[in-house]
Amino acid sequence: TDALLAALAAGWWLLAGMRTLPGAAAAPGGPTVSVVVPARDEEGTLPALLGSLARLDSPGPLEVLVVDDDSADGTASVARAGGARVLDPGAPPDGWTGKAWACQTGADAAAG
Repeated sequence: TDALLAALAAGWWLLAGMRTLPGAAAAPGGPTVSVVVPARDEEGTLPALLGSLARLDSPGPLEVLVVDDDSADGTASVARAGGARVLDPGAPPDGWTGKAWACQTGADAAAG
């Protein structure tokens, strides 16, 4: 019984110390769901992706962020027309690759 009491106390201590993620407060109707799409020259594939995301049954508000990573085509225009918020990550800092920087930029801007 001592081992059982110790296990229960340890479990209670662990649960009491749990934290929620920053910005994870529940929104009306459920939590915000953020989808970050790093994209370079994806004007041909974005319409299908954005259409699929629009049909999702999200538990709360859906936020779609397209990080336009120096595209030479109409990626940004197609993303905006599809209802996404478009971000320009700028040049990656030293030590970062383009896609990793685009993902970080999107994650930093995401509300969900």
